[in-house]
Amino acid sequence: MGEADRIVRATLDSLSAHIALVDASGKIVLTNGAWGRFARANGTPQQEVSEGANYLDVCDSARRAGSEEAAAFADGLRSVLDGRVEEFAMEYPCHSPTEKRWFVARATRFLAGVVAEGAVVAHENITERRLAEEATAHLALHDPLTGLPNRRLFMDRLRHALGRNRRREGRRVAVLFMDLDNFKGINDSLGHGAGDLMLVAVTERLGGLLRPEDTLARFGGDEFVVLLEDVGGPDEATRVAERISEGFGDPFGLEGRELYARASIGIALGDARTKEPEDLLRDADTAMYRAKEEDPGRFSVFDTAMHERASGRLELENALRRAIGRGEFVVHYQPIVRLDRGEVVAVEALVRWEHPERGLLEPDEFVPLAEESGLVVPIGERVLREACLKAKRWQEEHPRMPPLVVSVNLSARQLSRPDLAETVERALGEAGLEGRCLVLDVTETAYVGALEGNTGALSRLREMGVGISIDDFGTGYSSLSYLKRLPADALKIDRSFVAGLGEDLEDTAVVGMVIELAHTFGMEAIAEGVETEAQARLLGEMGCDKAQGFHFAWPLPPEEVPGFLAEQPPSG
Repeated sequence: MGEADRIVRATLDSLSAHIALVDASGKIVLTNGAWGRFARANGTPQQEVSEGANYLDVCDSARRAGSEEAAAFADGLRSVLDGRVEEFAMEYPCHSPTEKRWFVARATRFLAGVVAEGAVVAHENITERRLAEEATAHLALHDPLTGLPNRRLFMDRLRHALGRNRRREGRRVAVLFMDLDNFKGINDSLGHGAGDLMLVAVTERLGGLLRPEDTLARFGGDEFVVLLEDVGGPDEATRVAERISEGFGDPFGLEGRELYARASIGIALGDARTKEPEDLLRDADTAMYRAKEEDPGRFSVFDTAMHERASGRLELENALRRAIGRGEFVVHYQPIVRLDRGEVVAVEALVRWEHPERGLLEPDEFVPLAEESGLVVPIGERVLREACLKAKRWQEEHPRMPPLVVSVNLSARQLSRPDLAETVERALGEAGLEGRCLVLDVTETAYVGALEGNTGALSRLREMGVGISIDDFGTGYSSLSYLKRLPADALKIDRSFVAGLGEDLEDTAVVGMVIELAHTFGMEAIAEGVETEAQARLLGEMGCDKAQGFHFAWPLPPEEVPGFLAEQPPSG
């Protein structure tokens, strides 16, 4: 062996790929050390692939034994040896009973001058790369937590199902869109780790409630979607929804706890006329929200009226966004009266929407949607700033002792924001209003939630002297243990109880109980919705501190408040 041959062999032996040099006839003229190991690992007799053997004969033998990969490589190698191509490459599996392996095989032509002398044949193990690619491809189409198909894979299957459906007269495709009703409570109370375990448990239970041919997917969060193919009508889909609802009746075992979960389900059916999978998914989502609103834990089947309502809802949300930019929201102020002296001591700021087409809209016509969409935050901040500015001006124009107080409603979204204290402090600073002259009205349920998760902001507000009143008391948690913990200054008696005051024994008893509770915990009692002199007189006799309602004054536009205050008797 010459020096050049030793250098070539040493070079080949240093490579991890399995390499052989073959001449123009396919005879093996040189191999590296890895080549023999490759032959033994694949069960090929060593003599068949040793130097001097013909590699094309080995491939042809495997072709006759039924190996499509060997046949393809033999054809490719011949095309290289014949000079038709410079290089041929292909990937192929080489699995054993105990493991899966993949290789890439290459044949590259080499020349001496312009005469084709042969080719370099190389087999390289690419198993790790293929496994990584498969894992990446799987993650691209599946939810990493549950292993279920994700939105992308589900939509692809739905698109193909609709295509097949067009060839089946009278058959339909059904989509069930599910949302867990109380999942946020599990995350908030037990942590996201427990929430993940719950999602896995839900996945396992749903898998046992569906047929093998049904597609179950997770879209993220607590949203699951089911594809039912070849459905005859809505009854078949609703039976599946009923089976799921019943299956969720049993508790889920989670780290030694028994937890319950309900799923609100929306159902939409597509037929031969359904063109886009996105339309069917949108309809199922719309039906799910209707189920959540009307009958949580049950199901609703989509109809065209739902689409009209959803379109109207979207139109209203877009109009809300435009209204914020155009300054269409105005604030009216309802006086709050001290019952023992009959004097106005505060005003409550109440937002209204000056809709360009529908006129002045009350809060119940837009605030729920604003709350859900998050638009209540910029609206609420605008109301807070304006109310503080107006209160300061009225204090200067109509001085009283103590000074006039302004009460502003705070939504659950605002109450949970980490920058709540900074927002309030900024509004007070811009207006020059003292913190003790601002009261934030929060609903009982929202306040309990904030007490659990935003105590830092609440403490800052208390340090600024800002008052807090619990609105609509008696309609939320109504728990003495919560009430004892709530750092509040007043309880507002809900108007639904005040309406029956003196006429309904239960309402009268509730009002008396709330007044007593407020005083027991060192708070004031404020009655809402007072409409008659008899209600006002009875509230005073029961010891209620303050009241507001149409009996005293309607909510007033800001330009009418100074005149109203001027007509009130001086305080003191």
